[in-house]
Amino acid sequence: ARYIFGNDVLSEFYSLLDNAGLVDSFPDEDDTDFYYKRLKFLLTYENWTGFLPDNDAIADAEANNLIPEDSVELGNFIKYHFVANKLISDFDTVSNNYVTASVDSTGVPLELTIQSEPKQMVVTDGSGEEVQINHNTANIFVRDGIAHRIKTVLISN
Repeated sequence: ARYIFGNDVLSEFYSLLDNAGLVDSFPDEDDTDFYYKRLKFLLTYENWTGFLPDNDAIADAEANNLIPEDSVELGNFIKYHFVANKLISDFDTVSNNYVTASVDSTGVPLELTIQSEPKQMVVTDGSGEEVQINHNTANIFVRDGIAHRIKTVLISN
């Protein structure tokens, strides 16, 4: 969460994470007066890949009523932007469905389809929308994960 929290372009996404109760803080090992932000739902995963909508994407989604108001639904909406237990970059060649941190109403994990070749990645969400990942805003390596900034939100259905 530190990368998202400290990035002005992702401040609206951070606000959604915070509103959904998905962020907490933990003390630094060497300085207990200093706290780090973290995405607590990711603690159960060895690693992860995040597709982080920028402020313009969040504003567009809000204008089109795509962001849930209920905190549980909001949490699931946000978690759909994170692939569980996989590090996926646009340096790799992959074509597969990947389980997200989100689940449907019956508890079944939701998936994203990701196709990637060097410097080209396309994510297809549950609605069939294809999202091109810009190489210049991709591959941000963070603790236990990799983040890609995107220009739209991902929709699970």
